[in-house]
Amino acid sequence: MSIKEWDKLMDSIDKELETIHEALLEKEEKQSEKEQEERIRKLFEDRNANEEMTNVVGA
Repeated sequence: MSIKEWDKLMDSIDKELETIHEALLEKEEKQSEKEQEERIRKLFEDRNANEEMTNVVGA
């Protein structure tokens, strides 16, 4: 394999690795957003449950 062919192969591998890295970062970001949305949903559920308990106790 010539140096030129080797360089071309390595450039191709570098581009593929960059694509994979970007995909992993995007996946991590989406997972983080999903986890944050779940925490927010749980906080709202807890708040609503506490309000219901307050209304029942206060009635």
